[in-house]
Amino acid sequence: MRHPARPVAMLRQEAFWQRLNVLGRSQNWVAREAGISRGYLSMLANGKRAASGRVRRGLMRILEVEDVHELFCFRPPPDEA
Repeated sequence: MRHPARPVAMLRQEAFWQRLNVLGRSQNWVAREAGISRGYLSMLANGKRAASGRVRRGLMRILEVEDVHELFCFRPPPDEA
């Protein structure tokens, strides 16, 4: 039996860049703090990859965001779009 596919979380690009600006931090700093590669963060920031739950929680903590919907939008999984 297959489990239903979950929506994918895409980083809201404008919100991401605004938070970096407000905090005075760089994309490289965020990647280091989140424990992810700069390349992976770049793919998230450019809408080319979805964020896992661990990465979502880490980015929210690092960027000091409490509401997940402020930083991420949720889309149907690719096979159901």
